[in-house]
Amino acid sequence: MSAAYSSCMNSLMSFLDNTEYADNTAYSPERLAQVTDVDIYRYFANKAFGTPEPSADDLPDRCRSTTIKFHKKAISHFMPRRRMVWDEIRKEGNPTKSQAVNDLIKKIERHEVRGTGVATAARRPIEWEEYIMLLIAARHIFSCREEVMYMILAVMSLQWHFIGRIDDIMCLITTTVQQNPRHPFCLQLKMRKSKNIRSE
Repeated sequence: MSAAYSSCMNSLMSFLDNTEYADNTAYSPERLAQVTDVDIYRYFANKAFGTPEPSADDLPDRCRSTTIKFHKKAISHFMPRRRMVWDEIRKEGNPTKSQAVNDLIKKIERHEVRGTGVATAARRPIEWEEYIMLLIAARHIFSCREEVMYMILAVMSLQWHFIGRIDDIMCLITTTVQQNPRHPFCLQLKMRKSKNIRSE
């Protein structure tokens, strides 16, 4: 079991019971069966909006929808009926799969699209100073293995100049590297998207 999953579960139960639980606390199936869709909704709303019952004017400025989705997946792992959808009438099943929870996540995603949610850090461009620090760190770490050091420095430099992802650079086919006919002092090459990338 992932420690991150356990941490998410402890966070939920601490919120519901107003008690600080230790890591890897085991919860009985009877206690987990008492967790409802309202409990999950209030917990996720509190994480994203800072209040368990957000109003129309509240903004999800605490965390992104991807964080909520991870917590949803982690908590679902512990639910006794995790394969069942939530039954609104009987109030049983997996409460993380309720319509209220899904609607909350969609609401947070809409705020992110509008720019009123938490800004993503995934698309922040690397700064020049950070890049130089990476090169210095690589030289220091691999100084005892020169052939590895030069390879890593070359790959990182190529990545910087072609504004590419590191896995795309690693999939570079050397036969595509050619002299640029318009600018003889430059090279041109064809970059291929890594086969391991299936989403943005």
